[in-house]
Amino acid sequence: MRNKIKRTFLMFFIITFLFSNINAFEINSKDEIDVEETITITLNFETAIGAYDSLEVTYNEYTLEYVSGDPLKENVWHDSSQEQQGIKSKTYVFKGKANGISTVAVNIKGAVSANESMDELGDIEVSKRITIGSGYVKGDINSDGAINSIDASILIDKYKRNNITQDDIDIADMNNDGSINSVDSSMIIDMYKNNE
Repeated sequence: MRNKIKRTFLMFFIITFLFSNINAFEINSKDEIDVEETITITLNFETAIGAYDSLEVTYNEYTLEYVSGDPLKENVWHDSSQEQQGIKSKTYVFKGKANGISTVAVNIKGAVSANESMDELGDIEVSKRITIGSGYVKGDINSDGAINSIDASILIDKYKRNNITQDDIDIADMNNDGSINSVDSSMIIDMYKNNE
């Protein structure tokens, strides 16, 4: 009975350790910046990574501009240094371009640790939501940084379903009458046409 309890505890410890390592990857940065301000985003692996099949960083190009740091897209990387100690983090610097929201997401496929046994860490996906400036652009109801027919369509759908929030009114009440309707949708379409 004692051995069974010890084995159960040991298995629980091993599983907990493995899952805590998998979930340890995170993005460190501020949550908010002003337009024209830079933000440093650090991807922490928590363990040394020795190789991966691919890495890709995505973000909203309407609201953020990539200004420096590690490459945003890499294929088949491995630590070819003489020490082969791997990497524990990657850093990316962005600059706020326009009011809005951007999710900076990092997707790594086939990560392997830098230890002697080269443990498979699998795929890693982490993201961080960043508010730039006021966080919204008047008329950009889906917060993708572009004002277009999609925003007008979303607005009409929200109006028809009667599920308009205060945030929607703040963003999409184009004539500032305190409500959202087809007039606001029309004004969004006009903004889109005039910006082309």
